[in-house]
Amino acid sequence: MTSAESGLVNSAPTDSDVLLVDTSEIVETGLAGILVDTRLRIVCRVSRAAAALKWLEGRTPALVVAELLVDDGEIGGLVKGCRRRKIPLVVFTAWEHPEFIARAIRDGAAGLISKWVDEANVRDAMIRAAAGGQLWTRADSRRLAASRVTKRLAGEIEFPLTVRELQVLRLMADGYSNRRIAEHLDIAFETAKEHVQRVIARLGVAGRTEAAILAERAGILL
Repeated sequence: MTSAESGLVNSAPTDSDVLLVDTSEIVETGLAGILVDTRLRIVCRVSRAAAALKWLEGRTPALVVAELLVDDGEIGGLVKGCRRRKIPLVVFTAWEHPEFIARAIRDGAAGLISKWVDEANVRDAMIRAAAGGQLWTRADSRRLAASRVTKRLAGEIEFPLTVRELQVLRLMADGYSNRRIAEHLDIAFETAKEHVQRVIARLGVAGRTEAAILAERAGILL
């Protein structure tokens, strides 16, 4: 088993290989133990979505398992990247906010596994996802429907932001780093950083995650 960014140097994966995107070595050890009697094995752990996408170049593992709150905040890009490559990805997290679950469904994740469930459920869910199964429940689908309804009401909600700041907020909610925001909007890195700080201050939130949640609840995400 290879761990962290050292896992980028790895032999060609087989249909039993699992890529883990999580900062915790304990999570890696625990999942490896859960999978010991199955065909699945964790061959690499990275802490950033960008590193995961790099590792996936030319590789097709059986499954990607990713923490919702990855180090670089780019979980949406990783989910979409796996969908394009037809690689099943499941979100493995203890943080189950409804809006973020709805976004994971929209982006194409195969499901969400809670870190609070028992080992047997985690193992069975990973095996099912690796075989091409979907893990989403009817309750998850209702969350997605509710999210879409909220977006139709967006015109009734006022946000104290400029057009540019709304663009930045949407990119923040999609998990873009300050550097990626700068590149996407073709502005200087420092300008993007100032926009992000101003958005957080104007919304009166503690950080990027709370800003994204507020934007999702208001229905302004496209």
